Amino acid sequence: MNAFDRFYSTVLKFPRWSLAVFALVLLGLVTRGDFSNGDTPRRLQVTHWLWTDQPQVNNADHVLSPPNRSGLSNPGWCELPGRNGEIFAQFGLGQSLVMLPGDMLSWWLVNRLLVNVLPPSRYVGDAGGQYTDLKTTIVNLSTFPVLCALSVILSFDLLLLLGFLPRIAMAATILLATATTFLVYMQNVQENGLMYLCYVAALVFTLRASKHNWKTNLIIAGAFSGFGLLIKLSDIAYLGPVFLLALGLRLELSDRSRISLRGVAKETALVSLYYGMPVLAFLAIDRYYQFYRFGELLTTYMTHCVKYYAQAGYPPGYPFGYDFVSGFLGPFVTRNASIFLFDPFLVVALVYAGFKWRQMTLRQRLVLVGALWALISLALIFASTYFWTGGLDWGPRHHLVPVEVICLIGFAFVLRDFSSFRPWIRALVILNLVVASGSQIVALPMLASVEPRQIEAGDPIGSVQLMRVRNLYHLVAGDFERIGLGYGSSAILRRVVSKDTDQLLFFRLATAMPKFSHLLYATWLILLLSAMTAGVAIVSRATRLP
Repeated sequence: MNAFDRFYSTVLKFPRWSLAVFALVLLGLVTRGDFSNGDTPRRLQVTHWLWTDQPQVNNADHVLSPPNRSGLSNPGWCELPGRNGEIFAQFGLGQSLVMLPGDMLSWWLVNRLLVNVLPPSRYVGDAGGQYTDLKTTIVNLSTFPVLCALSVILSFDLLLLLGFLPRIAMAATILLATATTFLVYMQNVQENGLMYLCYVAALVFTLRASKHNWKTNLIIAGAFSGFGLLIKLSDIAYLGPVFLLALGLRLELSDRSRISLRGVAKETALVSLYYGMPVLAFLAIDRYYQFYRFGELLTTYMTHCVKYYAQAGYPPGYPFGYDFVSGFLGPFVTRNASIFLFDPFLVVALVYAGFKWRQMTLRQRLVLVGALWALISLALIFASTYFWTGGLDWGPRHHLVPVEVICLIGFAFVLRDFSSFRPWIRALVILNLVVASGSQIVALPMLASVEPRQIEAGDPIGSVQLMRVRNLYHLVAGDFERIGLGYGSSAILRRVVSKDTDQLLFFRLATAMPKFSHLLYATWLILLLSAMTAGVAIVSRATRLP
């Protein structure tokens, strides 16, 4: 047995730990430390409000884009007047609750430890600068890497419950982290990663419910689905698919020869009870939060955003009022916002499912149909909004969670059957995986807001991925600004070439500690090469016959 065989054997003995380490290394390589996405700091301010005397909205938070083409898809944030004259933030409460333990930890570490290490004058005089950034970084690093690791473990468990071998499930989960938008959104827009966790966890516990302790597991599944509603009410799109899976598995366990309409009604009622109770409990929390802020039970914060945007000169009814057909079809066919461009493996997954549908088990069909159902539901929910594109993010982010689940299952099917494919099919699959991985790799070095602003300025290429490759080339060459790719826009140059560029954490540390810069660069490179070698080796081994 050679060294790799010993490594592979060890990995298969401890697959969940191995995947957790792989995910943590990947996220450590690409994290920026703080929150470069604008939504998350505002949710963190709500976290402060939950346990301190700070307000939900800081005076410095307000940024509202002008009502132009870019502003309509990414307008900025609302300051919403509520009960007793208090100003409240938009967004749901879920992500703010998730960050609460990390927020408490950051305040304790900085206020109790640093205050004793640094001179008082430096600490007090900071006034929300360096140490606020440090607290934010602690919140990020103590919260979302853990959720990332949990997500990949649950993805692995999902594939096991769908009948795939551990070696296939592990390789498919690695591809999820490297060949879909999963890691991009764990790096930047953590809300998407949190919603993915809730959806996959609900699927896992629903599948477990069909094997043992069905009531307990179904209640846990309902709790994850319910918490998803606290993150964003549009996560109602996932309730139907999970309920369908739970009911389908309950009916599968029934004696088909004795099943009746009455039996179906009974099973439907039981699933509704145990899955629905926690969902309704979290929905009640969301409604209480809405009542606390605005004294209303049957509205959402978007109702108040409409009024706020109207006062700022936006179109009547904004952010609603977008052409419904264009908004519904946009995530599928639009040139720079199609899910097929940002998650190219979706094409392979859907083609495979079409040809192999009859050979799939019931639970595999139910999960795939449910994910497609969720995708279509999200397309319907966001179709009439101006921000269906995801704003200035990498792809139509509101639609990407079910896409990632479909790709995950597609990876497992293709890896399982890869050795039986014809050579030209294998070549096409490998090419697709290379393109899919490349699409994510080029997204990681800098924020996705650069290319949309260049397109708005009249960039002749017009393709986000090709523009990103060109931008990275000229950034490395050092002539990005000289050849005019900044288009005179401070918003572009600030994100690409200025001193406050959103650097990866390793590179930020190297800049802040020049004495250790070579060590940090070497560590980053070694970790990158190790992760790449391990990932490629595990995926390639999975395609071989056992």
